[in-house]
Amino acid sequence: MKRKIYKKFKNIPLVFDFQGSLTTELVDHNFLKEGSFIFKFVRKIEDSINRSADAIVVSSTNSANLLREESNIKKHKIFAVLDGVNVDEFKPHHETSDLKRKLNLPLNKKIVVYLGLLNKYQGIDCLLEAIGYLVKKNENVHFLIMGYPNVEKYKKIAVEKRINHNITFTGRIDYRKAPQYLSLGDLAVSPKISKTESNGKLYNYMAMGLPTVVFDTPVNREILGNSGVYAKLNDSVSLAEKLEMLLANGNLAKNLGKKLRERAVDGYSWQVVGKKL
Repeated sequence: MKRKIYKKFKNIPLVFDFQGSLTTELVDHNFLKEGSFIFKFVRKIEDSINRSADAIVVSSTNSANLLREESNIKKHKIFAVLDGVNVDEFKPHHETSDLKRKLNLPLNKKIVVYLGLLNKYQGIDCLLEAIGYLVKKNENVHFLIMGYPNVEKYKKIAVEKRINHNITFTGRIDYRKAPQYLSLGDLAVSPKISKTESNGKLYNYMAMGLPTVVFDTPVNREILGNSGVYAKLNDSVSLAEKLEMLLANGNLAKNLGKKLRERAVDGYSWQVVGKKL
């Protein structure tokens, strides 16, 4: 209400940072049922808020399309500016020998890294299923899962699946130390199952030069382009197969990692993104 008053009486332009549809996320998280009375009511309020803005900045083309198609926002009001990354901080070749010893990581296995929230919506349940399939075929792989919350929950699940020896859970990581921790990886994974939300961790993976496996969604394809490796959405077997493919093909992994680093520097550095904004 205050924003509308400011716009009307102070003639102050309103710029809206749109990170995704609230109603869509509520449905994805099982708080609302799509098509229900409450869903329609909340969507109407959301659309009204969206239309009140003079300009809307979105972090993906998919979000821009969503606003045009579902909220009937005029095209000239929407500006797609993807997220960015500090490519000077997030870069390959950090010293990791001491950290490897601290975490007691195996020296003779390839390391797959994940850094982010630990919950079902981020695909962690699916990832653990995929690890179960993968380690039956390939024992020379270890997963470094970094983040929170629900650490103890997923440790327990890993024990139940008998894959706990294939995983190191670190818990919460200081963001300032993220580049060093990500440097431990030979490749990265982001099994986020949302079709519409942005996937910010991918920018860090890219800048680190990490070949990356994700689910096939419009958002992930826009960020990674032709240099990503895509599994079928919410399919743990497909995720395991794509990880195995990269682990078995070192030259491909190295080439993809190099291309992703170049993509991050050329298109997603804060300098580049700042100019677009």
